[in-house]
Amino acid sequence: MTMEYTIRFTSRANLDIRDHLNWQTANVSAQSAEVWIQELLRQTDVIIENPLAWPLARASQRLDVDLRGSHVVIRRQKTHRILFTMIASTVEIVALRHVARADLTFDDLSG
Repeated sequence: MTMEYTIRFTSRANLDIRDHLNWQTANVSAQSAEVWIQELLRQTDVIIENPLAWPLARASQRLDVDLRGSHVVIRRQKTHRILFTMIASTVEIVALRHVARADLTFDDLSG
């Protein structure tokens, strides 16, 4: 029997999503932003099928948090890291980071 997981987005993750959608809409197109959000949602569905299969994120050991990561992929290009933790049967999306941005810090986790 497989365990069923629910998904929760932290306020930090929601802010990251909103900021990126605003940027994408203003600088590329609304259609591009729609493609991106659909891919993000598709990937979160994949994550909750088996969240423990995803590797620990680079910042996990430094932050002493079981932080795992996946990617949003658009046209075969990794654009953003989806960073998440697990709390019982809940996958908590902690943040979304553009792949060019630095790793998470303690401030990112608390904010």
